[in-house]
Amino acid sequence: METWFIITILFCLALLAKALFDVLPKKPHINVERKTRLPPGITISPLQWLLKYSSFHGPLPLAHCPTIWISDPSYAHQALTKNGSTLADQVKPHPTHSIFNSNQHSVSSAAYGPTWQALRRNLASHFLSPAHISSFARVRKWALDVVVDRLEARSKLGGPIQVRDDFLHGMFRLQCAMCFGLLLDEAEVKEVQTVSRRILLGLPRFNFLNVWPKLTKILFSSEWAEVRSLRTKLDDVYLCLINARTELIHRKGHINSETEGVQYCYVDSLLDMQIPNEEGGLRNLTEGKMVSLCNEFLNASTDLPSTELEWTMANLIKDEELARIPYLKAVVLEVLRLHPPGHFVLPHRVESDMELGGYTIPENSLVNVLFKPERFISGFGKDEVNFDLAGRKEIKMMPFGVGRRMCPGNVLARLNLEYLVANLVWRFEWEAVDEDVDMSEEVVFTIMMKQPLKVRISPRSSLN
Repeated sequence: METWFIITILFCLALLAKALFDVLPKKPHINVERKTRLPPGITISPLQWLLKYSSFHGPLPLAHCPTIWISDPSYAHQALTKNGSTLADQVKPHPTHSIFNSNQHSVSSAAYGPTWQALRRNLASHFLSPAHISSFARVRKWALDVVVDRLEARSKLGGPIQVRDDFLHGMFRLQCAMCFGLLLDEAEVKEVQTVSRRILLGLPRFNFLNVWPKLTKILFSSEWAEVRSLRTKLDDVYLCLINARTELIHRKGHINSETEGVQYCYVDSLLDMQIPNEEGGLRNLTEGKMVSLCNEFLNASTDLPSTELEWTMANLIKDEELARIPYLKAVVLEVLRLHPPGHFVLPHRVESDMELGGYTIPENSLVNVLFKPERFISGFGKDEVNFDLAGRKEIKMMPFGVGRRMCPGNVLARLNLEYLVANLVWRFEWEAVDEDVDMSEEVVFTIMMKQPLKVRISPRSSLN
């Protein structure tokens, strides 16, 4: 007992020492041959300046390296678009996260270089090309019917219903078909959804293991074992589906899209692709890396669109003016503006010293972008909807990020969202349960409605 008490005290002291060491600003790596001007921030003695700086600059996050927060759209455009190559790298993920991205072998976590380029090109230019996206029309209709049937069955019971689970389940049915090429039944999709969300929502509680990994692996070995068991379960579920797809192709050669799945899925593209190796050649993806890429694909293509679908229906019920906007694309973009999946993009690592707004941003700094964008359209739909989400000329909103690290699935996400919104509004009458819809937010994986949307729905009489 005394031994563990001493170990606990030493561990707490070590954490305190490391925390104090991390918050003390390090001398950034800059070019000493020329005079530089760093962005405003905390000085070498932070405590005596906290009150003064926070009153002028707002909240001041502390970090172990120079960290810059950009809140101006013009500076964001200059940083992410004009200096895209300098800010194309991502921050190295935590050790617990590396277990699930196979040591930075996913599109979102890979370091900027040949491996990232190969993974992104396969997803954005190959699998999610306009031709392939169009080929999923039949499976989109199939997933829509699943959602409609679930909503109709629950609406017949009478009383208000929560629609979040139905939206998420329908999105998982659609994306599992696109990912694994199989038309999975409800139980099979539920298994994928359970393991995926168990990792997505449960992983943050293990963040303390990343504070000092070498020490926490000794003191908290059971927690590390639990993290690894989550990865093992993920492998078991996903490899079963990957192998089923492989066997189906080898057995039949040609897929019947009406009964068996899609002609070409994400797993097919991963089986075909090769990535650079350390010797300068090419190698196939391992099973573990394919599992990581499939998990990344499902996480990004299910939670974000289903969350935005819930926000869209809530806004259409609450805001009569929004419901009168004649263009469906404008409605979807307006909801993305009001309720983006996140209030800031993933941090970017500065590859080399760069100039921004008259300041020098040092090499290896972290750059975050956070700002409130302006409206993208005026007159409630009277103007033509011609908006550049990629931010090539200017940035007004960035629900999918901007620059070289922009989400490669943004076109697919908006297409699925527009398709589902149009059909759900066409098929059902939507009515709020209470006089006012609670639009308060809650940050989970994405920014969700704190109170799940509760509505009364009924099939439109014109369809009966």
